[in-house]
Amino acid sequence: MQIDKSRNKEVNSGLGLGLSFVREIAELHRAEFKTVSKEGDGTEFCLIFTLC
Repeated sequence: MQIDKSRNKEVNSGLGLGLSFVREIAELHRAEFKTVSKEGDGTEFCLIFTLC
């Protein structure tokens, strides 16, 4: 993973890695990670775990 050092820390205090970590962890657990974004409506994040 790479961190974009050009990001302005005053505006955005995070590193932007959170969703990357979620995706990696989901893959390790064979879960499905989906994002659905609609302009003016926001973004939906879904984690789907299959039970054995």
